[in-house]
Amino acid sequence: TRALPGHTRAFLKIQEGCNYSCTYCIIPTARGLSRSVPPGEVMEQVRQLADAGYKEIVLTGIHLGGYGHDLNPKVDLTALVEMIADSGLVSRLRLSSLDPREVPDRLVDLIAASDIVCPHLHICAQAGDDEILKQMRRNYDTSYYRDLLARVREHLPEAALGSDIIVGFPGESDAQFDGSLEYFESLPLTYFHVFPYSSRRGTVAASLADHVSGPVKKVHAQRMRQLGARKKRDFCSSFLGRRVSVLVEEKVDGMTGFRRGFSRNYLPISVRDSGGLSNREVTVELTGLDNGWLSGFVSEADFEFSAGDGLVAGHS
Repeated sequence: TRALPGHTRAFLKIQEGCNYSCTYCIIPTARGLSRSVPPGEVMEQVRQLADAGYKEIVLTGIHLGGYGHDLNPKVDLTALVEMIADSGLVSRLRLSSLDPREVPDRLVDLIAASDIVCPHLHICAQAGDDEILKQMRRNYDTSYYRDLLARVREHLPEAALGSDIIVGFPGESDAQFDGSLEYFESLPLTYFHVFPYSSRRGTVAASLADHVSGPVKKVHAQRMRQLGARKKRDFCSSFLGRRVSVLVEEKVDGMTGFRRGFSRNYLPISVRDSGGLSNREVTVELTGLDNGWLSGFVSEADFEFSAGDGLVAGHS
């Protein structure tokens, strides 16, 4: 379990290892096959974190979507998420990275119907070219990934949708990269994590021919990150003028009286805090966007706590 400063959000690892054999990854060799924490133990850890004051828990794992398949009796991630949400122990539950083949309709429907499970899915594409995906031994193609995102977006119209993208995989030509860039631009993703391919000794990909040069990988990574930044900016901008719920977290370095936090759909937001907003979920009217962070005014009602809460009354 890992906690963030301010005692607002905790990362709870519920699974270790991986059953996939992606050619660029050493994890199955280094950490073994998938092993899941039994639901009862997960619930006890959730209870302890809630008792310690955490408002949001992020479920993590190396192969999170494979949760529970190794247990007897078997259980799956959706069932565990529903169990935690129904417990009422925390006000927010978020999921970390998932593989495209492990985002069932049941999970999407649960998120759409829940006030606890955050509308935020990070679904790792890794590449936007079918030949590269095949070389990576990913178990889907670009058409499957496109259709998956379309289904998710239909049911979760305001969700944050993120992805991991590897550029410069061995054999990736300039034309394939350009095609990938065009492909990702066409998708309803709201942010990317971009990684230049890095060779790992002992992996299949390390022995492949036609490794991409460092300078080319650097340029391609920069172009992909620029696209991701634009998508993130467009997503954030679409919420200007609206009110969203924000879990207030850490102080902003170099800015006295300000704190940052995230909305349920992963909008990064900074607010002025005259005292006492840390670890509270408040309503913020969004008025500005600067350097990737939204800003706004906290609802007046959220300042009007009793004196026993130790808050200073303020105005939006």
